[in-house]
Amino acid sequence: MHAYLDRWLWGHATPAAAGVPYTDVKIPSPLGDFPGWRTEGTSTTWVIAVHGRNGGPAEALRVLPVFHSLGMPVLGITYRNDEGAPASSDGRFHLGATEWQDVAAAITYAKSRGATGIVLYGWSMGGGIVPMAVRNLPGEPITAMILDSPVIDWRAPIALGAEQMGVPGFLVSVGEWVIERRTGVSFEDIDHLRHAREFTIPTLVFVDDDDATVPTGPALRFAEARPDIVRLVRTSGGGHTGSWNADPGRYEREVKEFVTSTGSG
Repeated sequence: MHAYLDRWLWGHATPAAAGVPYTDVKIPSPLGDFPGWRTEGTSTTWVIAVHGRNGGPAEALRVLPVFHSLGMPVLGITYRNDEGAPASSDGRFHLGATEWQDVAAAITYAKSRGATGIVLYGWSMGGGIVPMAVRNLPGEPITAMILDSPVIDWRAPIALGAEQMGVPGFLVSVGEWVIERRTGVSFEDIDHLRHAREFTIPTLVFVDDDDATVPTGPALRFAEARPDIVRLVRTSGGGHTGSWNADPGRYEREVKEFVTSTGSG
């Protein structure tokens, strides 16, 4: 018998598993309709939850009760090349360089349903997509962003993955060159540390010191570069996107206090 350990408390469940009523939705975009779900709330500030690579909207279920208690609607979205979602023209992930456009479609959907403010919440790769959306959508009413184990600079996890697989260091730059040529992605463009001065909105960043997937260095340097807007929360023992797992109570308090302090909740 084969078994595996799923670190997500609710796996691939729906908001009902967290005790929150929801509605399945379709979010229109130039690529087609993206499946997702929406919870209700009295606030006109919505949370748009952007999951990580190989994840899904259920990644947001851990914090869903917090936003529900604040009366904030949450929109759990999918993006291009997700299972059941429209594919990109080449069928490849672009590390946030194009996926931010699907977040833009979600913002348009939220505004059409009465949203006047948006909090973007991203995990892992979603934590790289969210800053891309913020940088590319200066005219949208994005009031804050929350990033959990974010990929601030993709070169760091690529180098770590190569090291873990025993790939010689000199081949890492070759691999990056191949990725850029095959996808059209510019690593300089998706390096949010390089563009740190462009951000103006309040930001909450969670990192776990035992993250073995995405090195914490870029996120820590991002926080150091922008102490005027960034609230950094460090945990240990949780691993990648595991700060909630390490201390659910503290995590939820940080989210609630941050959202309330920005006037979003």
